[in-house]
Amino acid sequence: MDEMVGRVSYRVQQLDVRVETKSLDNVFLTATVSIQFQILPEKAYDAYYAMRLSDPKRQITGNVFDVLRFEVPKLDIDSVFEFKEDLTVSVKNALSETMTQYGFQMLHCLIDIDPEQSAKNAKNEKNAAARLKFAAEQNELLQAS
Repeated sequence: MDEMVGRVSYRVQQLDVRVETKSLDNVFLTATVSIQFQILPEKAYDAYYAMRLSDPKRQITGNVFDVLRFEVPKLDIDSVFEFKEDLTVSVKNALSETMTQYGFQMLHCLIDIDPEQSAKNAKNEKNAAARLKFAAEQNELLQAS
């Protein structure tokens, strides 16, 4: 006798994970990581019975936290933006390595970085000062010639 014990969806699912962490130069930031994943049809049995994880989304969230809280503190805030693509690849690879064994395929991973407001203001002031200095130097060069 066969009995249906549950259903598995092969649809693409999205999980958004917010991670608060600190960069090398002590700037607090919030990274929002959007992960798109789905169950591999050939591993549906593994995915359904992956409940030994008890909650696959919680496992994904934990892996995202681990990667970002390991990688971001090694970078200053400018480097976090510069190497955002590398962070994305690190998160996706870590998730793929862990979750494939449970029947999940990681499709896409996007990271949005949002530093604290005081860091944004300081960076804007620094950039404005640099532009004013450059303009003053150019003005001096024009007057000297």
